[in-house]
Amino acid sequence: MDEIIIEKIKLSGKHERDESRDFEVSMRLFLNLGPAAKTDDLSMTIDYPAAMAIAEGVLSGESVRLIEKLADTIAERLFTRFENLAEAEI
Repeated sequence: MDEIIIEKIKLSGKHERDESRDFEVSMRLFLNLGPAAKTDDLSMTIDYPAAMAIAEGVLSGESVRLIEKLADTIAERLFTRFENLAEAEI
C-alpha cells in the first residue's frame, strides 16, 4: 500500500468552544498508486487540492464540539470523493 502525506494545513473554524480559532490538519492517505504511476491519470490517485478543499470545507462548516468529529467528517468525505482510497488517518 502506498501513502500520500499532506501535512499541517492551516485552517480556521468555529469548533469546540464556538469561538473562531486556527486548526492544523494533516492527512495520511493510503491507496495503490501503481495504476496512476503507469497511466499518468489523475483520477487514479488523490487530487491534493481537492483533498485540502474537503478539509477546508469541513473546518469552515457547521460547528462541532469534538475534534474527533471533525476528523471523522473529513475522512468520510475523502472516502466519498476518492473511490480508490483504502485508508485515511486525519
